[in-house]
Amino acid sequence: AMLFRNDETRTRSVVVINGASGSPAVRTYEKDVRDIGLMTEHDEVLVQLRNEIETISYQCNVMQTTPLADSYDGFLRIGQNLFLKGYDHIPCLEYQTPDR
Repeated sequence: AMLFRNDETRTRSVVVINGASGSPAVRTYEKDVRDIGLMTEHDEVLVQLRNEIETISYQCNVMQTTPLADSYDGFLRIGQNLFLKGYDHIPCLEYQTPDR
């Protein structure tokens, strides 16, 4: 997964290239995308927006939205935990995989 910024249209695009499919999948956001991360064991991409984390499939379909209590600069995933990078604190969020 890659994140691209288009300053002319003020959008961000998440592009997912999966070896199993013939063409990349693209999801475009008009919101500020802070960070992205792969969940390869579930074929998912985590997209951190200002106050939420979206879980999207490799086809860029939204599977789940997890609200965040505050705004964070990014995250670090360790196992099933997401450590949210805040200005003066790093809370831990236990990630729950979406129901399939």
